[in-house]
Amino acid sequence: PGAFEMLARYDPPPVVRMLLAYEARPEAGARFTYHLATTFGALCGGERTVHLKALLDAKDPLLRVAGPVFLCFDDLGSGMTALKDLEALDGDPGAWAALTRARRGAKDSVPRALRLFEAAPAKEGEGDVRHLLQGKLIVLLSNSARAGGVPPLPWSRESEAAGATFDPLRGWWKENEARIQLVDPWLPLLEEKRSD
Repeated sequence: PGAFEMLARYDPPPVVRMLLAYEARPEAGARFTYHLATTFGALCGGERTVHLKALLDAKDPLLRVAGPVFLCFDDLGSGMTALKDLEALDGDPGAWAALTRARRGAKDSVPRALRLFEAAPAKEGEGDVRHLLQGKLIVLLSNSARAGGVPPLPWSRESEAAGATFDPLRGWWKENEARIQLVDPWLPLLEEKRSD
């Protein structure tokens, strides 16, 4: 393991200080920031809840969201409350906050998470995390639809590539919301590993 991973696990305060001040270089893209955020969140040792709450003051919005995303594994109430406020962030960070709440049953967060599909179709390797978050949301909604016995999602990679996904998904959610209980079958494994 590298120095970042070792410090995150055994001496988190210097890593927290670095993350609070971190500003992504445009050429690095959001995927690198997301990697930093999720690596720290999964490995963070010591006074874990203190360190994760500290990230709420990070300059970078993805890092700001990462704190409560991983705080949910240790203090669900505090994590969910912070994420609700962070849903107001523009773009992927706000969508990540909404997706995390939805994965834990917060149906009121699904409309914000669905806005991941409002923008132009995301393609893997673009340097952002939208493609990854879109996939997680589709998995959550597909599993929830199947468990609730409602019609499948009006989504495919082809419809995504054509850019005609947001309105059908939003309509599907409005039509079926009352009959759906959000079910993330992967959540117990993620809880065990403290991984997003």
